[in-house]
Amino acid sequence: MGRCSLNGSKLLTKVWTSQGVDERGSRSYRTNVQSIERGPRSATIHRARASLGYKLGAIMTIARFAFCVVAFLPFSAAHGDETAEGKVTRILDGDSILVTDSKSVEFEVQLEGIDAPELKQEFGKESTEGLSKLLMDKSVRLTWKSRDNFERPLAQAYVGDKHINLEMIKLGLAWHFKKYNQDEVLAKAETEAKEAKKGLWAKESPMAPWDYRRENKAPDKPLKK
Repeated sequence: MGRCSLNGSKLLTKVWTSQGVDERGSRSYRTNVQSIERGPRSATIHRARASLGYKLGAIMTIARFAFCVVAFLPFSAAHGDETAEGKVTRILDGDSILVTDSKSVEFEVQLEGIDAPELKQEFGKESTEGLSKLLMDKSVRLTWKSRDNFERPLAQAYVGDKHINLEMIKLGLAWHFKKYNQDEVLAKAETEAKEAKKGLWAKESPMAPWDYRRENKAPDKPLKK
């Protein structure tokens, strides 16, 4: 039976007990001690073990960091822009559409940042027809940050590189809905459409959709969630 212990920085002391039989035939035990100087091979093994320990520690640190990143991704996705692609299957009015995605699921989308004339309002038909020319039966890419009280995405719509929300304002087919959107690009587009008397701005003082809804006691646009 034996054991080893480190004695100083250069000596390794080996202690063991041997069993034998003495002159009277009885068992005897003898303790043996041997000191072995640590050579280059022992030092190399020590350095290798230290290096391995360092590498294992680094690997564990990287693994913990990777786990934190992966765990955070769903949270980031949930709090960033949502996106969807599909085909426009119906134009409801100048700012509402139905889209069917790749799984044949149809959902309603409200174009965010614009407010088009109501269907029964003056220029309502023209606005709806204008949006139809831009979107009907076309593949559309949607991005949104929020939904309204009916769970409809309040989305920005794109056909290729063309921003449909912006295009509707540029053509004078919708108002910039400043109550809920303060985008400077949309505001500038509305100013330019007014000055050029495009679309609904050909009339001296067109009635805004929110004023029309108030006068006709119709419900206003659903609030954002």
